[in-house]
Amino acid sequence: MGFDEKLMDDYINGRDISNLDVLENNPEFIYKATLYSNDKNMYNLWSDSMKKNYTYVRHLICLFQMDIEFINKVAMNCLKGNKVDDSFFELSILMLSFIPKDSEFYAFYNNLCNNLRSEYMDEFKDFDDLRKAKKSKIILDYMAKEEALDLFIKQGKRKEDFENQSWLYMDALIRSDNSSLASYISEDQWHLGNLAIDIMIAIDDRFEMQEEVKSVRKKLK
Repeated sequence: MGFDEKLMDDYINGRDISNLDVLENNPEFIYKATLYSNDKNMYNLWSDSMKKNYTYVRHLICLFQMDIEFINKVAMNCLKGNKVDDSFFELSILMLSFIPKDSEFYAFYNNLCNNLRSEYMDEFKDFDDLRKAKKSKIILDYMAKEEALDLFIKQGKRKEDFENQSWLYMDALIRSDNSSLASYISEDQWHLGNLAIDIMIAIDDRFEMQEEVKSVRKKLK
C-alpha cells in the first residue's frame, strides 16, 4: 500500500486526517512515517509486533546508528523473546558492527555472536555445509572472518594485528589450513578490507535503508 508525501507530511505535523486510527494501526504506515520523519521518537508508536520485525528494526538501527543507547534498546526489544534463528544472528552481527569496542554494550554482542557462531559450527561440520544451507552473506562473511582470525591466532599472532596483515599472507594461511573457507573467500573475491566485517555490513545495510528512505521521500527537498 502506497502513502503519498502529503499524507506523511500531514501526519508528521499533526494535521487533521480522517482515517487516523486506521493509519496508526497499519504497521507499514508507521514504519514509513518513521523513515520519513527521521524522528526516533516515532519508535514509541510501534506496536509490539513491529518491534519484533527484523526488517523494520534493522533499518531503524541503520538510520540512528550513531545513537548507541537507542539502537541498543531497539535491538534488545527485538531479540528478547524472539526465536534464535538466522535473523536473530544477523541482527546480533549488525549490532556488533555498529557498537564501538569501548562501549558498555560491546561485550554483550561480541559474546552473543561468539556463542551463536559456536552453535552454528556444531550444527554444520564445515564452511561448505554452511553454504549448502543457504545462510545469508551477512552470516557467512562474519563466520569467515572469525574462522580466518582463529587461524591467524593459532600462528602465534596477536588479534590486534589481524586487520593489518597483507592479503597474500592471509590467503596463503587460509589455503594451507581450511579448503572450504578458502573456496568461499576465492569465489567472493575477498581482499583484506572485506575482513573488516563491520565495514561491509554497515555499508550493505545502510545502502538498503537509504534506498527505502529515498523511495519514501522521493519528492522531499
